[in-house]
Amino acid sequence: MRLEQKRWIFPDYLVQGTKGTVYICEKKGGKNADIDDYSRAKFEAVKDYAENFTKDKKFAFIRPDRSRLVYSNTEYDKDLSNPDIWRAIEELFE
Repeated sequence: MRLEQKRWIFPDYLVQGTKGTVYICEKKGGKNADIDDYSRAKFEAVKDYAENFTKDKKFAFIRPDRSRLVYSNTEYDKDLSNPDIWRAIEELFE
């Protein structure tokens, strides 16, 4: 996947769910902080790839939020408190 036309991004994980769905997962953050200056660009690159080149796969951008993991596959926001954007990781695999 291309990032900013000059760099490539390689997702952290490819996960296959129990029903066979493949998820492209990118995890960012450490100690509840977004430590990557390119998080938004990486989110958009993975989202674009999943939506336009791999219609049979889903994607998730994963962040730590206190003692749990949350994900978004709609839009990127550094603020993890918005439940319309960031959802518990368990919901991804339902």
